[in-house]
Amino acid sequence: MPEPTDLGAAVAVERDRVIHRLSNHFALDVITIDELDRRIEQAYRARSVEELRGLIADLEQRPAAHASPTVVPAPYDARGALLEHEEYGRIAAVMSNTKRAGLWIVPRNLVVRAIMSETKLDLREARLAPGVTDIDVFAFWAAVRITVPPGVRVVDHTEPIMAEVRNESLGDTLAGTSPSILRVRGSVIMAELVIKTQATGR
Repeated sequence: MPEPTDLGAAVAVERDRVIHRLSNHFALDVITIDELDRRIEQAYRARSVEELRGLIADLEQRPAAHASPTVVPAPYDARGALLEHEEYGRIAAVMSNTKRAGLWIVPRNLVVRAIMSETKLDLREARLAPGVTDIDVFAFWAAVRITVPPGVRVVDHTEPIMAEVRNESLGDTLAGTSPSILRVRGSVIMAELVIKTQATGR
């Protein structure tokens, strides 16, 4: 029979693993934010490894709404030119660091899921579609930083909950001169979201 201290250590290790798995399932849209909150709360109340494993037993068999938690880089044609904008894309980071920068094509509707992680989206050299590009953010215990080039207007429609949201692009004197508008919306919970304007090369 394991000693109490050994049992406590085993429960702590299993709790971390289960919370990580729950976060992954949420990032893949297998469970909702309410279900994530409920199961994480149960994980902290669990007193045995068996209880913890029971919290994810039914989820391991559920199909994910999205096969991959990351956005596939935009394809190139034979001459190396970027192809047209895709309608939907997705970036997810769970307990990790993710950065998109350089020459890449931004989907018209980009879903960003950041859980206990840091996500950086550098759009200064990216190709934005004319009109409105929507970024749907869910940040939980995370930091999300979005950098846009001068001239791109940013509309912030996020809902912070015990969080810090700073739209530093509002001071851009060239805002509105680009045909592209970036609309950021979603929930920022116990997290930080910073949107800023910065010229390429700075």
